[in-house]
Amino acid sequence: MAEEILLEQDEEKSRKSSFDTQRLIRILLRNSYWMILFAAIGFLAAKTWLRYQVPDYKISSTVLIGKVEMSSAASQIYQLAGMTDRATLQLNNEILILKSFDLIGKVVDSLNLQQKYYRAGRIRRIPKETSDMPVRITGSFLNNPNSRSYFLVLTDKKFALQNGDRKDLLKGNYGKQYAFEDRLIRLDTVAGNELNGSEKDYIFEYYSRSHAIASYTSRLNIVPSKSTQSMVDIAITGELPEREKAFINVLIYFYNQVTAEYKNEAIRNALKFLSDRIDTVNNELESFEQKVISFKVDNKLVDPQTEASFALQQLKSLDQQQAALGYNESLLAAIEKHINDYNTRNDIIANALSITDPVLQAMVTQYNTLVIQKRKVLETGAVQDPNRPLIEAQMDELRTAILKNIQNIRVQFNAGKKFNAEQEARFMSRFGSLPAKEQQYARILRQMGIKQALYQFLLQKKEEVGVQLATGNADISRIVDLPRNTGIVSPVAKNVLAGATAAGFLLPLTIIALLVLLNKKVETRKEIENVLSVPIVGEIIESEGENLVVHAYSRDLVTEQYRAMRANLQFLGFNGADKKVVLITSFMRNEGKSFTSINLASTLAQTGKKTIVLEFDLRKPKISSGLKVSNKKGITQYLASGENEPLENYISRPNEALPNLYLMGSGIQAPNPAELIHYPTMQKLFAELREKFDYIVIDSAPVGLVSDTFTLSKHADITLYIIRHKYTLKETMHFADDLYNDRKLPGMALVINGIRNKRFNAGYGYGYGYGYGYGVYGKYQGYDAEG
Repeated sequence: MAEEILLEQDEEKSRKSSFDTQRLIRILLRNSYWMILFAAIGFLAAKTWLRYQVPDYKISSTVLIGKVEMSSAASQIYQLAGMTDRATLQLNNEILILKSFDLIGKVVDSLNLQQKYYRAGRIRRIPKETSDMPVRITGSFLNNPNSRSYFLVLTDKKFALQNGDRKDLLKGNYGKQYAFEDRLIRLDTVAGNELNGSEKDYIFEYYSRSHAIASYTSRLNIVPSKSTQSMVDIAITGELPEREKAFINVLIYFYNQVTAEYKNEAIRNALKFLSDRIDTVNNELESFEQKVISFKVDNKLVDPQTEASFALQQLKSLDQQQAALGYNESLLAAIEKHINDYNTRNDIIANALSITDPVLQAMVTQYNTLVIQKRKVLETGAVQDPNRPLIEAQMDELRTAILKNIQNIRVQFNAGKKFNAEQEARFMSRFGSLPAKEQQYARILRQMGIKQALYQFLLQKKEEVGVQLATGNADISRIVDLPRNTGIVSPVAKNVLAGATAAGFLLPLTIIALLVLLNKKVETRKEIENVLSVPIVGEIIESEGENLVVHAYSRDLVTEQYRAMRANLQFLGFNGADKKVVLITSFMRNEGKSFTSINLASTLAQTGKKTIVLEFDLRKPKISSGLKVSNKKGITQYLASGENEPLENYISRPNEALPNLYLMGSGIQAPNPAELIHYPTMQKLFAELREKFDYIVIDSAPVGLVSDTFTLSKHADITLYIIRHKYTLKETMHFADDLYNDRKLPGMALVINGIRNKRFNAGYGYGYGYGYGYGVYGKYQGYDAEG
């Protein structure tokens, strides 16, 4: 139970805080004119700064990339991996291509973005389009790998290149080539942009190609559009809106160009295969045509018999079917060789559109798609891309499936060839009745017909693939929302003005708040009340001059405050009868113990009561010296001498105008004051003083530095603990609260001394800086007594 009570007391102490929020608010309101003034200064400074800034504009566009598809098997793999949005992943690959170094490099080269021009002004520079410049710079100087910046001074007939210090590096005439920095440079005038006789200053900045590409890459932002998965939003910031619009348009142009090359690679492979086959069949066909002519000339044949013609027509149809089967078998062999060859595994497979099997066509198309995806991953430099292992796994799976499907198709082709062979044998038997010459002629015609059918078939296929290649050159992507200027993004005037105004407002606010928050001294009564539960019996304003300020018939503010304190003490039972001894102490030196002691005693003496002040601060007495009273004989001699002399010999009257006020000084400084106050004569001293005086005021040593006060407290009825305004440390108030709660001092009450302004109770005023010390009595609670 006792432990729970102690814990509750500790929690109660931790909740007490000396910080006064209302006071902080009042101080801030009182000093609000500083905040308004600095806010106005911040606003004007921002306004001036904005006037001389070159704004950056944002150019935005929306681009349709194309339809993104993926097989169900691949989708299942990505779903198992937690990557359900495969379309977005593919779109991200296209975004990487759009931001790739090579693609942006093409745009930089095309638009000549390595050059920048500014119109030089006294304070700011104004960006200029290259096309608006009155001159054009050419030469090998523009291939310089290092970035450069020059001042360019132009007149009607001459130019000058200057460094940053405006020193001439090159002077010359237009239309001539000059050696400059180990390279060649030439400046030509541009028609329509004449100087008209005036001299103009420009700033010419040249950036290396890698620097220009990096600059545009950092400013280019491409994200998937929220409206649909097949679109991207492209945005770029820059000083010249028209230049950035051109950048986006040319970027999409080159993207279409690069993507079309990948897309048409399979078709080109198919065209090459068909062209090779056509050349071979054409040579064979020419050979058979020559055989027919020779046979007719040699054997004088004009027309075969009708039976032979009918048989040939039937065989011709079979031969066309056989030619198609042969072509498809060749294509199957080419695909099979491509799949089995390790060196061509990452190449596009020739288009298999002529093979009527839909499964094989789908597999080849899907395989080519995966090859393109893998190339894009490798070309964007993302070798460690997590998509790469998945793509390679799908390619291996498709290679196995394609080989198995080819075997199945071959079984179908063999069945067809067997059926054609049976039909061919049936029609060939009809030639048995024909004369030998006609049979030989019919065979030659048949072989030539086979080659003609095959030749026509190959030409038709080549035409189909050629049409596919021509239509495949259409743009892969298209701009849905043309690049447009969406406004200034940097600096945003309203944000800069708001930020500068807020900063100006917050600067004095922060300084004032820090002064208040970091202040360690007691500032207001509320701060004391927040920490201490000790009753306050007096508040004394700061007084300069003599120590004794309370005189007879005085009506000043300090005197009235002491009279109010005298009345408050009477409410605490300090009546001069059973309670007549008041002990005055504080935590450290210079908080006003001696001042309060003598002036409180003077106030009590003015009521006609005999009052004595005991100067028990034996280490550093101040009352005697302050009142200019002799201190050669006092408390130390009385305590040390025993009962050799009467008490009256140690008592003096400090002020003749106050006949009831007496003083017993500390006497000569004793080497052992702590032991001296334990002498038996202490009991006799207080017993005799209680008989002869109505009030006894004890000026004791600081309780936070030495233990003398605790020894004296057993002789006191009431204790006044002094807290000095803007001097006492806030953290020492917890020590006073412990004294009060632990009842270590009898009848403890507070006196707030040295109040520096009339608004102490209202919480006004703040200050800083302090100093304290107390002789050579060591350290207590972290405070240096040597202070």
